[in-house]
Amino acid sequence: MSGGRRGWPCARPSLRHPKPHPKRNAHPPPPRFLETLGGYPALPSTTFRFWSSQQQPRWDETIRGAAGHEDNPAHRFFTELLPALLPDEHRAIASLILPEVPFTDLVEACDPSFADQQVDFYCPRAKLVIEIDGSQHREEAQESLDRRRDDYLRRNGIETVRIPVGELYPGSASLANVLALFAARLESDVPAFDWELVGDKLEWRQAAGYELLMRTQVALLQLMRAGVLDLEARSWRISATSDVLQEAMPAIVVEAFEDICDMAENLCLLLGRDFQRPQITVSGDAADARIDIGLLRCWSEDDRVPGIVYVRNDYFEDRRPFAVATAPAIAYDTVDETRREPAGRALRFFLKRLFGYDEFRSGQEGIIKKALARNATLGILPTGSGKSLCYQMACLLQPCVSFVVCPIISLIQDQERNLLEFGISRIARIDGQMASDDKHAVTRAFGQGRHQIIWVSPERFQMREFRDQLLEIAGRLHYGYAVIDEVHCLSEWGHEFRVSYLKLPGAIRAHCPGALLLGLTATASFNVLVDLKAELDVTDHNIQTAETLDRQELAFHIRRIDESSRLKAIDEALDEIEQRHREEDGVESLFEPAGDDSVCGIIFANTKKNRRYPGVGCQEILDHLISQDIGADVYHADRGADRSRVQQRYLDNEFTVMVATKAFGMGVNKRNVRYTIHSGLPWSIEAFYQEAGRAGRDDDPKRSWSDCYILYVPDANAERTERLFAASTTIEEIQRLQDDLQGDLSTLFFLWNRNHDSLEREKEHILAIHEKLIRECDERGLARISFTGLGSNKKGKVEQALYKLAIMGAIEDWTVDYRGQRFDVKVADLGDNAEMRMREAVERYIGRHSDAPVSFVDPDPSFAPYAAAYEQATPCKKLIGLIDALLSWTNDNIVFSRRRAIGNMLALCESERSDEEIRDYINRYFKLDVSLGNQLDLVIGSPGNFMPWIDVFYTLVPTDDPLERMRTPKGAEDLREIPPLCDRYREGSHGNIGLEWVTMMSRLLADEYLEREIADQLSFVFAKAGDYPSLDVETLLDETLALAATAPSGARDALGAAVVSTMPQQAHRAYQALGDHASLAHLLEGSLEKLRATWERKNHGR
Repeated sequence: MSGGRRGWPCARPSLRHPKPHPKRNAHPPPPRFLETLGGYPALPSTTFRFWSSQQQPRWDETIRGAAGHEDNPAHRFFTELLPALLPDEHRAIASLILPEVPFTDLVEACDPSFADQQVDFYCPRAKLVIEIDGSQHREEAQESLDRRRDDYLRRNGIETVRIPVGELYPGSASLANVLALFAARLESDVPAFDWELVGDKLEWRQAAGYELLMRTQVALLQLMRAGVLDLEARSWRISATSDVLQEAMPAIVVEAFEDICDMAENLCLLLGRDFQRPQITVSGDAADARIDIGLLRCWSEDDRVPGIVYVRNDYFEDRRPFAVATAPAIAYDTVDETRREPAGRALRFFLKRLFGYDEFRSGQEGIIKKALARNATLGILPTGSGKSLCYQMACLLQPCVSFVVCPIISLIQDQERNLLEFGISRIARIDGQMASDDKHAVTRAFGQGRHQIIWVSPERFQMREFRDQLLEIAGRLHYGYAVIDEVHCLSEWGHEFRVSYLKLPGAIRAHCPGALLLGLTATASFNVLVDLKAELDVTDHNIQTAETLDRQELAFHIRRIDESSRLKAIDEALDEIEQRHREEDGVESLFEPAGDDSVCGIIFANTKKNRRYPGVGCQEILDHLISQDIGADVYHADRGADRSRVQQRYLDNEFTVMVATKAFGMGVNKRNVRYTIHSGLPWSIEAFYQEAGRAGRDDDPKRSWSDCYILYVPDANAERTERLFAASTTIEEIQRLQDDLQGDLSTLFFLWNRNHDSLEREKEHILAIHEKLIRECDERGLARISFTGLGSNKKGKVEQALYKLAIMGAIEDWTVDYRGQRFDVKVADLGDNAEMRMREAVERYIGRHSDAPVSFVDPDPSFAPYAAAYEQATPCKKLIGLIDALLSWTNDNIVFSRRRAIGNMLALCESERSDEEIRDYINRYFKLDVSLGNQLDLVIGSPGNFMPWIDVFYTLVPTDDPLERMRTPKGAEDLREIPPLCDRYREGSHGNIGLEWVTMMSRLLADEYLEREIADQLSFVFAKAGDYPSLDVETLLDETLALAATAPSGARDALGAAVVSTMPQQAHRAYQALGDHASLAHLLEGSLEKLRATWERKNHGR
């Protein structure tokens, strides 16, 4: 086709009428103009596909006949025969046919041999080509070309029908074939709702008004971009016409204009600028802009009048010509405290307009403000508190493209689905369940600006090809945000650590210039927070949390059960839940799907299958539920691509109970999940809270209360359990204990041991990988490590070795070639000072999490055992010494922290707390108490100074003198805050003398202790005190006894017993301070012994 298709000055939005969605907030609220007409209509959507009209478009100049011939068969077919051929109810099909279409428009990646060719007619909706063949098409060469063209198009899903010129008469077989093909290929689209048939019905007039308003806004925005209209002008004069509802066009234009101005005004509020909206006049007189909107028509030769902006339907609906108009990201003025109110008002405007909510939840507004101000931000909000909305609003308010990194496929799919429900559709995802071609198509479309937000898995950033594509995109578009969801996975200390996250921030900075890092998580322990601050380059000021992580709608229940009664315990829990819903909600059956009113639940298991213990694995639980006619399904890694279907069926309420591993724990935002059951001990309190937090997400408080159960089987051997969690227990000992473990600990540590080799074996593996890299790297420092034939577990161990070598500075980076089944590694060029550089790299890494300075040359007492491995190594084996030191420190700290996290979860289950006390403990465990947190930070950082330890138990209160404060003991409520937070800190701090002392004393004062733990902690503290010359043992004991004297009597007895067992010579001092029964009994026993001895001497003397 020659002429003006690409040069026409018209906007051609490819618009499909948005179907009403059954979910709440499926679309933004309708503009005020539509509210006056009764709101957004509930249109029938089963057969409606497109607006259309029976008006025939004009293509007189485009449909060219053969040069020198008066007869134009193609023109005759289009203008005379086709309209007569189509039945009245389908006559609108003629308006969907485009003449003289180049092959490059038919097939996006067109074969070059056809690139300069075209077809006579094409109907994109039917994917049907119509060729009018003259006599030359009977020639052999032309026939051969025609066959090749037809075959090529057929392979691309396009059918071709050829009509010889001699068949161009009414009733011919060729024309009948055209009609049959249209009927077959347009079955899902026909009948189209012609305006002539429905234009007198109110609901269709409402829908047309909405369409016209959207198209008017598109036209106004395009005119603003072109400089025809200026928001800083005093007035606008607009002329607007339409092929329907012309009488409403002035009101529609004004509404579109006012809506744009409302957005501009609030954007200016965020920028700290004034905005004066222009005055608008809509008339047919001399105008600044003339707009012609065709709701029913596609573009044609009719649309060529100079000075008019035409808005038409596009023939190629599936091509979606939308592209994000990017510009450098905007640094909004949103963090200035003096502008808190206007910035907050503007953000609430966009919150309502984009998502339909009136107010932010706690913490959301702060995260958004910091991100919009272009500050690298870390947001910590509890599960179910709207973390996703934070990044979504920030991304939508930037003139940029952004991406979100998510670790779990179900989470990616769920977040995409939720945003689509809000009517935001310029989005896409790339996940492991997609075909390779589909992944490349999304990446290509993202680079063309067709998606404003995409979700990707972290593994994509390990691929060299994807990194290169991101860098190439940066040359054309502007990046806004690189969102890292579930960012705790980035830290080795996190309960969901993933190697694929390790190099993520560096890869993003190197390949996505301009992308601001925004990390989001539900929880972050002390050490995780240290890692995240360093990796994201976030300051304390830009860490935003909610005021509380309390999920008041969740009720927690812990049940201790026997191994043989797991399935029975699940039944009993389900019965309890069903009974409560009958009483509270009037629900007849917990398991009967009822659409959005269904009561849904998730049963978590630690394994997919477990042959040793019935009821432990997902499959056994599912089989049990199905045997009772309960509608359920299962979600775990072995379901493969089927997981998407299972998740969608669950979200659509086709069944009510999902049985799943933790892979589903971070991956669903479903309002009617009303209970969770953990069949087995969770991995940690954080993991439990994350997974249980899938419940209770309905905005209606009456429909949000939810139950969260833990059904756990203990190990009957308390001594073995105690040994399992002791700080001194080695990996080798744990592996030996594994076979004897019982209950849930047997399952957890079976899985734990699969991921933890002995230190000696891990060292040998790291050395072997290092030697291979050095031996095989080329002059550029590049080497390859194949993982062909290795299982996922062994592949993971190779990657763990690469990570350890990266910590040591031996390698710079690595990528994964999944097609070639190998790691591509960049070996560091360390020069002549390799040993020193690697030593310094290890010092920096450990120093990030150390309470004291880390040095192999002049080690602090706390680091001396690790430095010894390096110091004692011979000069040619210093690398082995460094590996020994690194692995030992990792085992004593990071590996131990994960083991202690299991121990803390077990301790909570064993504590015999009531349901309300469990809830209270969990809330205190996660409570963001800045003051207490700062005190514990100081305790950890002051192992040789016990004054900060004691300060934890006191508070400073104002006095009459404004310059002085009085130090007073904390009250009972404040004391109860300390033990749970100490438990959380202890997960990330191994053997810190100050933290152990504070933990011991806080449990005594709060009356929440176990006697054996008090004895162990007292023994540890006074044994460790000798390592710190600044600690005076006698003074420390006096302070300990003096503080404990205020504890309840039972706690005083427990400490007295601990003193007697660990330092019996101090029993008299203990009794003097505590007045306890244990030290008194010991003293009396000692006195009785003396009396017996004296009596025997006297009797013997007689």
